Amino acid sequence: MNNSPLVSIVIATKNEEKNIKRIILDLQKQSYKNIEVIHVDNNSTDKTIEVSQELLDKKYIYNLAEQKNLDGVVNYRGCQVNFGVKKSKGDIVFFPDADMTFDKELIEEAVTLLENKFICELFGQCC
Repeated sequence: MNNSPLVSIVIATKNEEKNIKRIILDLQKQSYKNIEVIHVDNNSTDKTIEVSQELLDKKYIYNLAEQKNLDGVVNYRGCQVNFGVKKSKGDIVFFPDADMTFDKELIEEAVTLLENKFICELFGQCC
């Protein structure tokens, strides 16, 4: 049984055709493997969605402009991230910009730091 927390990565995009492949590949190469990548687009007019569909399972790709229940919120990045968080199943959620790059140990290091901080705060003993 895997006790490592699921990490959800929510990528909000608008016309990021030039960047989306790089960030998804960086995330797929992470040393930490318990990751779900959720892509929330905002009606891109370039090939952002098509590039993403080549690399991710389509059930993790959303075009927010197509979603009906937005409670009157305009489709900007914050709304995209909030939507992605609602769709996520992770214990930990990151929401990087699409043009960011990741060292292959970044998620593993972040999870370790977060777990140590939780243990420190919960038990008063820092590792």
